[in-house]
Amino acid sequence: MSQKQSKKSNKDLVLEFTNFLKFKKGLSANTISAYESDITQFFEFTGENIINNDLIELFITSELNDKSDNSKIRKISSIHQYIDWFNLDNKEYQIVIEKVSLKKRLIST
Repeated sequence: MSQKQSKKSNKDLVLEFTNFLKFKKGLSANTISAYESDITQFFEFTGENIINNDLIELFITSELNDKSDNSKIRKISSIHQYIDWFNLDNKEYQIVIEKVSLKKRLIST
């Protein structure tokens, strides 16, 4: 089931997310830059303001195929962090997904 995020643009949402990471979580500039890049890449891939498990799986298998396992894990973690942040302050719209775990997939192959 698709979860529409908000009426805000992806760019505005990513800016709010990175501000949260900087001012509330106190993360380093490098970490924030990596999260911003990962989320922006995901939204450019989807082309929509929607997040669901099918899109995350498609993103992993098609866009990240040539990336290292550590890069894949970080990008999935970034998406999960974004969803957790989004759901904190947005009661009108909630993103509900099953957590995607690449670690389980790597162990089983």
